[in-house]
Amino acid sequence: RKIIRYELHEMEKNAQAMVTEMIFQAAYSDSSPLGRPLYMPRRNIDKIGPEELVAFTNEHFHVNRMILAGAGVE
Repeated sequence: RKIIRYELHEMEKNAQAMVTEMIFQAAYSDSSPLGRPLYMPRRNIDKIGPEELVAFTNEHFHVNRMILAGAGVE
C-alpha cells in the first residue's frame, strides 16, 4: 500500500502521465482494457490485501498470457 500511494503521488506530479491516462480513458472508455487506468484509484488502496493480490496473480499471470521480448540479445 505504501508503494502504491507513492507511485500514485509521483504520477499525479507528472502532467504528461496524467494527460495520457485521460486521453486513453476518453478514447476507449471502460469497455476496453486500453481505457482502464494504469493506476489503482486512491479509494481502493485500503480495500486490497494479500489475498486479493495472490488471487489476481493466480488468475492473470500465466505462461500462455506472457510475452518475452529482447533486443540486442545473442
